[in-house]
Amino acid sequence: MKLMEIKEIRGRIILRSGLHIGAGDMEMKIGGVDNTVVKHPHTQEPYIPGSSLKGKVRSLLEMRSGLMPMTEGKPLRIRDLRSCTGVEKDHCEKILKIFGASGADTEEAASLGPSRVSFADCPLNRA
Repeated sequence: MKLMEIKEIRGRIILRSGLHIGAGDMEMKIGGVDNTVVKHPHTQEPYIPGSSLKGKVRSLLEMRSGLMPMTEGKPLRIRDLRSCTGVEKDHCEKILKIFGASGADTEEAASLGPSRVSFADCPLNRA
């Protein structure tokens, strides 16, 4: 497989409701906050991690494809591809090609190739 082209898509996310992406602090201190928000280590401003954006886009594509009931809401895997036929199989293969497959499915994942999408972090913009 050879990289032929890189396309960049930019956009702006406008929050019209609340958003909480937890920082996953392991330690709970007396009188401390139990549900912290992920913040940039240098600016201490909240941001949306690229991994959260990637996960949301993937879950929306899986929902739109109609494959989510089959996986009970879990991300698609290579074994799900084996049980699909027709249009479902086509959707499943496309999603796995775009977002990649689990490292546990090494042989069959190699046939799909590497993940074809990368998401950057989304910083806070007050404008």
